[in-house]
Order: sequence, then structure tokens, then C-alpha cells
Amino acid sequence: MKFRAATIEDVEYFKEHSINTKVDRTDIQQMDYPYSIEDDDGVLLALGGFRMIIPSCAWCWVDLSKEGTKQIKNTYRIIRSLIDGWTKFHNVRRIQAFVRDVEINKRLARHLGLEEECLMKNFYGDEDAFLYARITNESI
Repeated sequence: MKFRAATIEDVEYFKEHSINTKVDRTDIQQMDYPYSIEDDDGVLLALGGFRMIIPSCAWCWVDLSKEGTKQIKNTYRIIRSLIDGWTKFHNVRRIQAFVRDVEINKRLARHLGLEEECLMKNFYGDEDAFLYARITNESI
């Protein structure tokens, strides 16, 4: 598997291959650090990104492709390693994600070391979301 900067073509691919049908992928340019993960054959497994909120806190997001779920353990491992390295490199103490109330999404957040903090009513219009976060061990 390899990690690389995300492209508009990756976003287009995920419109048809994502496990999350309700994700809005129209503004990847608004992400500070968008990335893609692909397997050795060049098949996209995950699309994600980070957005700085303040110097010590960032928002992260991940979208898995249908192909990514077939290699779920390795995909989770790569994403977790990426988050660990990224937060350390950028001196981020808190990483957080907004998670739809879908079990595979909540399971991914937990596997990435994030803990559920609260329910956010009507976060996605008429749908609720959960705020998941992780405090890193790195000091700023």
C-alpha cells in the first residue's frame, strides 16, 4: 500500500466507489492536507484529509472505498500510522472527527484510537453525528 496526495480524479472515483453514499466530496480544495491510499495495483482504498482548526487541534476525515473494505485491517493500520505521524509532525495535540451514526464509520473511528465524546443533533441537516476525538501523547 502507498500513501500519496489526493487528486480531483481520486474524488471522482470515490463518487462511485465509496461505502459512504452521503459524503459531500465537492470541496477537497478546502482541506489543508488531502491524501489517498492505494494498494500495490493502484486501486484506491481510502481518501481522507486533515484541516487545522487551531495550531494544536485538527479535524480529520476518512472515506473508504468498497475495495478498501476488502483489505480493512491493512487499511486501518495505514490510516492509524498516518494520523500518528501527521499529528506528531504538526504538533497537533487533539485530532477529531465528525462521524455519521453508521456502525462501520464508528468502528473505523474507534480503530483509529478516537473516542466518542458527544452526540451532535442535526449536524448533517436532518441527521445526527457523533464527535470523536483523540488526545495525542506528544507535548507542544
